[in-house]
Formats: sequence, C-alpha cells, structure tokens
Amino acid sequence: MTFPASFAVFALVIMVGSTFVAVGATRISRLDFRAQMVVAGMWFAIHVAAFQSGIDGLWVSNALVVGSAASVAALVARTVRTPGPLVALAVTASIVDIVSFTSGPTRFLLDSGSDSISEALRYLAIAMFVDGDLVAVVGVGDLLIFGVLFLGLRQQGHSRRTAWAVLTAGLLVALLFGLFWGGAFGIPFMAIGAIALTYRSRRAGAPRR
Repeated sequence: MTFPASFAVFALVIMVGSTFVAVGATRISRLDFRAQMVVAGMWFAIHVAAFQSGIDGLWVSNALVVGSAASVAALVARTVRTPGPLVALAVTASIVDIVSFTSGPTRFLLDSGSDSISEALRYLAIAMFVDGDLVAVVGVGDLLIFGVLFLGLRQQGHSRRTAWAVLTAGLLVALLFGLFWGGAFGIPFMAIGAIALTYRSRRAGAPRR
C-alpha cells in the first residue's frame, strides 16, 4: 500500500479500536468492584484459552484484545481518579513503553521472524493482513492505557469527545511516526495530551461535561 493508503487504513482501525475500548471501559467502570473483577477475569480466561487453542480468525483475536484492554482499564482506572495519580501513571507507562519498544519485549516481538511469534502477536494487538503479512496496528498495552487515561480524564470532568479525541490523536501521531520508521511507541504521545488536559483542568477548574 502507498503511504497515504496505509495511514488511512491503519488510522481507521485505531479510531474504531479506541472507540470500542472507550465505550467498553465506560460501561464496565459503572459496575461494582466485584463485578468488574468477574468481567476482567472472564475476558482474560477466554483470551488465554483462545490463544492456547490457536483459534483462527482475526475478528476473534481483535475482539479479545479490545475486551481485555477495556475490562482491565476499568479496574486500573479506579486508582487514577485524581490528577496526581493519573499523571504519575501516564509518565510511568510512557517510560515503560519506551524501554519496551527500544530494547525490551516489544522490540523482540517486532524483530522476530518466527511464525510462532507472529501468531502470538495477533493476541497482543489489533492486527490485520497487509499484502499477506500480519501487521500489528495497535497493541493491547496501548489500548489498556488509553482506557485508563480516558476514564481518568472523564473523572476530572472532561467530555467523552475531548478525552477520546486527545488520546486518539496521540495514537495517530504515533502511527505517523511508525510508518516512517517501522514502528513507534504510542503511550508517550497519549500521555502528553492527558497531562496537558490535566494541567488545564487544575489551572482553570474542571470543565463541565
């Protein structure tokens, strides 16, 4: 695919994925803690079972990635209801993402040519086939942090549209860099937007929903 076509297709996949995570995480966050634990446990169990059984079909693995990210995000978001913890999580997750991408597990997965690693990758990211090759578009870790930051910003009073747009824009900027350099970390770009919104809300007071 040409660069414009690649960006358009991958951007659409990211926007659809982030929308599903935002909606799913929001709905699960309305449940009590026990129910959230049950939902997250069920998604995780199904996710692992599907991976071990080698179920074929990207729609299955992509749905499991989205569901797992949304359910775990709803649990983690319980700890970032105030600006301080949200900023701390954004910074920490960014550092971990950068290290993982440059010299850690993410770099290993990207550089490995193993067929088994390629198959595992579909259960770790929203993926699609491009010219016969499996391409990871956005990782489950990026989507999980997206969900946590989204719910955290909502707790600060930011609208769904604002929170979604700022965080998704971060992923799209990462996509742009990734298409030029063969991949890029996404969490730091989301973190910049989340921290900027948090700083604004602390300076001016939380905006109305």
